[in-house]
This record gives sequence, structure tokens and C-alpha cells, in this order.
Amino acid sequence: MSYTVKKHDLGYYFISPVPSEQELKEYYEKKYYQDLTASTYQASYSKEELAVLKNDAELSNYLYKQHEENKSKKLLDIGCGEGFFMKNMQELGWEVNGTDYSSHGIKIKNPELQDKVIYGELNPVLEKLIQNNKTFDFINLGNILEHVISPIDLLNWCHKLLSQEGVLRVKVPNDFSHLQQHLTSHNSISTYWVHPPDHLSYFNFDSLPKVMNHCNFEIKKSLGDFPIELFLLHPDSNYIDKKVGKKAHQARINFALSIQNLGFDKFLEISSGLGKSGLSRSCIVYSVKA
Repeated sequence: MSYTVKKHDLGYYFISPVPSEQELKEYYEKKYYQDLTASTYQASYSKEELAVLKNDAELSNYLYKQHEENKSKKLLDIGCGEGFFMKNMQELGWEVNGTDYSSHGIKIKNPELQDKVIYGELNPVLEKLIQNNKTFDFINLGNILEHVISPIDLLNWCHKLLSQEGVLRVKVPNDFSHLQQHLTSHNSISTYWVHPPDHLSYFNFDSLPKVMNHCNFEIKKSLGDFPIELFLLHPDSNYIDKKVGKKAHQARINFALSIQNLGFDKFLEISSGLGKSGLSRSCIVYSVKA
């Protein structure tokens, strides 16, 4: 199927036509979760990579404690994948719950958490949680919003599932960014970040706040991460080329570890600056109900 890219009234970009639920179901069942070459999963992780994953949870716990002083710590990790965020939050004293379409990732990496996850298509799973009046103090959407047919519907469901003083973390790729636009117009680089049916929507630091506000969320922290696309300004460090991609990834890991070692306050200062610059590869926001 051929796709075109359109711009939503709220500023984010999306694929048209949107795949049907059945097409997405077949894609994720037959390819995404089972083929390591087609997914974000890895056969194994280094100690350094695991340390970076652990920092995501520790930072989330740190920011939650700053926002809310009560003792309730109930997590919902939507699209929990291999379960590392759940595992690390559990070690920090959280009651963890997750959802995912497949048990493939968590069964391999964190099998002890399988019974904490509700498996199945996202829409009916979340609708059932809402019908059962479930609420959570922290909801994690780590690289999920760009995959779903209706990101606005998903955020509206999160609003219903979030406790009154809860925190929603959203992480998405920073796409159609100023740097990407520069690269495509000056360096003859294609729109490599557009790859349906994997990613259906594309957000950046301009559009994501508009979408969050539209869904009645107030952003408390807006953070960035390593600006890996700076490598694309130099022809010998084109990380899209698999020959140098692993080295670029290792540079990202080394950078993350270096600023983690400075402590949370300095980490937040640097990450906030990367977000404000718009150079970050990811957009990461921590939000509360408006």
C-alpha cells in the first residue's frame, strides 16, 4: 500500500491512509514481535544499556516524588514490551501493571513479570480498565504514541486512567524536526524517519505540547536526549548506514551515562536544554491533568 504524509490541525504529521486494525494486527503478529531485525528489541543488552534503561525509571520516580508526596505508587506501563521499565520501577517500590499486544518480549527478558501484564489489542484492554474504574499514579507511554491509529484517543484514555495527582510520561521520536528538515533540504537525505506501518504519527517539540494540551494535560517537564542526528551532518558518520550505526548507538549510550553520573539535577538541566534546542532524537514529557 502506498502512503502519503499529511499534517494534522494540531501540528503533528500522520500517515494517510491509516492502516486498518486488521492490517496492524497482522503486521505486529507476523513481523514486529517475532523478528529482531524488524523491531526495537535486541538479542541482548550490555551493562551500559541496562544502566540507561534503569535511569529512565529512577528519573521518573524522582520526578513523581517531587510532584506528589503521597505514598500511592501504582504504575501502568502501556505497551510494556520487554518489561524493563516495569522491572526497574518495581525495584523502586512501585506496584507495576502493564499492557502489551504480545508476550514475546517480556517472556524472554523479564519472565517473572508476565502475570503483571494484560495481553491483547490496546483499545479493548484500556476500555475494560476504564469500565472497571481502575486508576494509576504513573502511566508510561514509552515510544507507543507514534504506533497507534489514533494518538488522541489513546491520550484521552490515559487521562481517564490517571489518578487525580498522577503523572503521565510520554516519549516519542522527534520527527520532522528543524534538523531533519535541514538535512533533507541540504544534504539530499530522504525522510528516513517515515516508515509505515510501524510509525503512523510523527511528533516534535512544537506539536507534542499542542496535542497534550488538547487532551487536557499540562506539561511539567520537557526533556531531550542525545542528538544522534548530528552525525548525519558528516558523511563518514552517517548512522543510518548499518556499518557505523552501532558506533553511533554506543556514542549515545556513553553520553547518557556521562550525564547520569552528574546527578538528577544536572541531568535534568542538560536534558531540558536538549529539549529546548529541538536537536534531541526523542521528545520526552512528564505531564499532569490540566
